[in-house]
Amino acid sequence: MKIKLIILTIAILVIFIFSVNLWIYLFSSNFIIKDLKDLPKKETALVLGSSAFGDILKDRAETALFLYNQKKVDSILISGDHSKNDYDEVSVVEQYLREEGVENIITDSFGLDTFDSLYRAKNVFKKHEIIIVTQDFHLSRALFLARKLGIESYGFSSSKKEYPNSNYNQVREFFANIKAFFDILLKSKPKYE
Repeated sequence: MKIKLIILTIAILVIFIFSVNLWIYLFSSNFIIKDLKDLPKKETALVLGSSAFGDILKDRAETALFLYNQKKVDSILISGDHSKNDYDEVSVVEQYLREEGVENIITDSFGLDTFDSLYRAKNVFKKHEIIIVTQDFHLSRALFLARKLGIESYGFSSSKKEYPNSNYNQVREFFANIKAFFDILLKSKPKYE
């Protein structure tokens, strides 16, 4: 009897995890825009943080610059982790964009994760219409969070290559989607409001 209960519990947990992931993917899919001409103009591009020294963040910055130069956005909000003196996801992107001539930049050094970045975009920086700039593997979750937080948002992929650790990123996203689901369900608050 005990083994059957354990098997049933595991089966329910697996079904729940797969269902949440499928729901987030389907919910977000209509808001991921692949062709620039189909992308509506919005006030701000949101660049979500990632490792401060990797290709993922570099490609996000370049994609935001592209949208800015194509007049799809008027400003760029860079959100990432700079909670420690020796780690800064925000300034490297800001420096790059300033060197490329972008003047209207907003920085958020307390976007410790995707939920925090989106919550703060709306509630601290008063951004209600954004284009989220991130890689394919991250877009569904970011859009799910943004839309559930009441932000009119669209996603534009910054994927330019096959990234090292792409399998890790996919698996990580699978479980990060569960956190996103509970962040919305439980009306979570970011560490820094």
